[in-house]
Amino acid sequence: MPYPRVQPKINYMSGQFKIECQEHGRLLQHQITALHRLYEWFGGENIRNDIALVCMPTGSGKTGIIACLPYCLGCIYEVDGQPRYPFDKPILVVAPDLAIQNQLVEELTLLTPKTPFLKRRNIVPDDRNDVLPTAMKIENKDDLSDQQNLRNKELIITNAQKFVGEDWMNDFDSNLFRLLIVDEAHHYPAATWKRIVDKFRSTECPVVFFTATPFRTDGQLVLGEQNGTGIAYHLKLNDAVNGRIIRESSFHEIDAEGEPRFRNPEAYTDAEKSRARKTVAILDKVKELLDDKRRNFRDAPHMAIAICNNVKQAQLLLELWQSSYPNESADCYHSKMQRQRQEDVMSRLKDNQLSLVIVARKLLEGFDHPPISIAAITYKITSPARFVQFVGRAQRILRREGYIESEELLADIVTHKDYKQQRNFDNFKTEKLIAEVRGDEDDDDNDA
Repeated sequence: MPYPRVQPKINYMSGQFKIECQEHGRLLQHQITALHRLYEWFGGENIRNDIALVCMPTGSGKTGIIACLPYCLGCIYEVDGQPRYPFDKPILVVAPDLAIQNQLVEELTLLTPKTPFLKRRNIVPDDRNDVLPTAMKIENKDDLSDQQNLRNKELIITNAQKFVGEDWMNDFDSNLFRLLIVDEAHHYPAATWKRIVDKFRSTECPVVFFTATPFRTDGQLVLGEQNGTGIAYHLKLNDAVNGRIIRESSFHEIDAEGEPRFRNPEAYTDAEKSRARKTVAILDKVKELLDDKRRNFRDAPHMAIAICNNVKQAQLLLELWQSSYPNESADCYHSKMQRQRQEDVMSRLKDNQLSLVIVARKLLEGFDHPPISIAAITYKITSPARFVQFVGRAQRILRREGYIESEELLADIVTHKDYKQQRNFDNFKTEKLIAEVRGDEDDDDNDA
């Protein structure tokens, strides 16, 4: 039976949601704890207007918390029996880019063929699509201009770039949303992100940040009284590893060089050729690890991801891999590719048709594909956030019905000693990385 119209759907279903999640174990314990903390954060006697930050390692299930959060807040009632947050207005979820926006659409809505999180975990029965929020994916800025259409939805998913520009933003109703969720929030308080938060934040529209890295790429803290932010829940890296929430990571630093085969040697500088020799040594280790995982963990697919400093380096890495291992499929994914080409690579990746995907400062945040368990670093990463985000691509445990991943399957991080990542990794493991580094990426062409 559809929900009664006397109360907004999310509020009405929140009680049943609470039973399914807590009593029937539909969520992992740390996800339940995070939701409890957020309930306490916004459900206290005094209504809070400061931003709640949830900090969890990459791969530990924050998207599931995002899916459940509206129903959690819908359980908060005032003394007069009225909901503190009546979800008679839409929820706005903001992602940093199109790839993560698409992933959130898959996980939170019925707009794609993929089964969303709430149904996959049996929090919502298969025959109750009416429980899920009616949703809209913002495809372009024009979609945001039709505010009446937005009001007719319960969930709006967009990326921050759709809010670039000042004129139309001034005309936007600041009271349009009931809840603002910001994914990969370490971008805040960059100008566009701050404008979005400042526009919609109020006591009636709480703001929740989610991130694996509570600091921006320039080394400045997202947290702090100056930003009106506080940690509502923090899952420590060691706790996530020890609890088998994410994979334990292993570091491999190569102290050797290989002999690359170029299709057009004259097209590359001496510095690029020197870098290529280090890259070949890294790729040889990647192939060795792939072969080892395929032998020892045969009941799951295995893939690797490699990061380069720019598109030219990514294309060179692809050439080196293809010349060394012609029978192992690989491809690039970067911002210079046409949209259709990106979608094709993404489709092959999700279908496990690639042994290696090569990125150039893209596909670092929020993208989850558990068969990836090897992360290769082919240049000197100096940004704490970038390092943490990239390593996290290999940490997500594969969870599917009838399969239990072996604790011996590690997230393997591979790099060359000349890129000086040992200190980054040591500080990453002890969660001290932010104390050591300031500044965004260096262009390391001179380090080859």
